[in-house]
Order: sequence, then C-alpha cells, then structure tokens
Amino acid sequence: MSAGKRYKFQGSEIQFTSDFDDASPGPLSVSGISKTNPAVVTVADTSSLGATNDVTAVKLDSVEGMTEVDEEVFLVQVLSGTTFSLLNVDATGYGTFSGTALAYPAVMTNWCEITGMNRQGGSSPEIPASTVCSDFAEFEIGLPDFGTVQFDFNYAPLTTVQASLETFQQSGEKCAIHYSLPKSGGERWVLGFIQQTGEQGQNGGLWTGSATFRATGKPVTVTP
Repeated sequence: MSAGKRYKFQGSEIQFTSDFDDASPGPLSVSGISKTNPAVVTVADTSSLGATNDVTAVKLDSVEGMTEVDEEVFLVQVLSGTTFSLLNVDATGYGTFSGTALAYPAVMTNWCEITGMNRQGGSSPEIPASTVCSDFAEFEIGLPDFGTVQFDFNYAPLTTVQASLETFQQSGEKCAIHYSLPKSGGERWVLGFIQQTGEQGQNGGLWTGSATFRATGKPVTVTP
C-alpha cells in the first residue's frame, strides 16, 4: 500500500539572488514587449536564461514606452531562443513599447548553509458584504497574501548569499528565492523583499543566523 509522496530536506537545492548580471554575459537588449497576457519579451538570444520552459528571474531597465515594467523584477519563462514571458503580468492595458530596453538575468547562487526554511502564507482579508437584506454576516475574500519565508542558517557573513541578504535588505530591492525538492519532486520560485536578518551565537555552539523574506506576487511552481 502506497504511503504517498515524501521528500527529505537533505538533497534539496535552495538558491537566492546574489546579483542581477551587469557583467558577463551582460544584459540582454530588448527589441519588443507585447501587450498581451502574459507579456512576451523579445531579445536576440535567451540562452543565458536557460532552456525552453525554464523559469528564472529578470530585471528590466531603461524601458521606453511601456513604463509600467521599467526598473521592475519579474519571474520569467523561456518560450524560445529569442522570447520569454513575464509570468503573472497582464500587459494588455500597459503603454506601448516604443524603443529599447535592457533585461538583466538574475544570478542565482546555491545556499548551502541553510538548516531550515518555512514559507507561511498570510490570511486573505475579509471584506464585509452584509446588507439590509442579509440574514447573517456575509463576507467576500480579498486578495491572497503569499506571506513570508523564514530561513535559518549557519551564519557565515562573507559567503556570497549572506552578503547579498544584507545588500538587498539595505536597498529594499526585489530579489528571488528558488527551491527544488530532491528526486525531481518539483520546484518553486518566489519574488519578494528581505525584511529582517539576524545572527546569534554562544559558547559550545555555532554562530547561526535568520532572515525573513516577504513574498510579493504569485509564486511560480514548476513541475518536472
């Protein structure tokens, strides 16, 4: 009798944005952004973003015309050798792309010091909907809140990821988390902001750290 699917924490892969690439291979020159749902971005070559159907994060900058996507970070999916979609972005009502833009791929770095993580979704707000004709209290549910991700880790401030945590917390800029389950159990991408970092230590133990990541936007689950 099957006991159902289960996956160990060990063997998982957890990655964090260490930078948005402005060196090698350099930003991608954007030649088009469609007013569709989702928006589709055209560049000369998507190989630095991965293979077709791969998901990653990208920062758009210097966008002419479609200013709604300028200086924003998106989760994207590679569609072809020259196109990728901005996931969860309906651009049908946006301005018309009128020139050039740059797309900076996220540099995702493995976070090996992780000892535990917990994503806790927030509660959707209740919107009162009772009227004079109601026989009981009525409500509508508001927008979903994708909550926070709490990380516990061995504190090592000179590592690439932990230095980046501090940088993104101080700048307030969006970053991305990517975690994959072992044995091809699926993966998830989450965009958000670093809200809090901390560290602690004592005699006879290791220095440990914690960080809180505030999710914004809909996470993207990728199936094998």
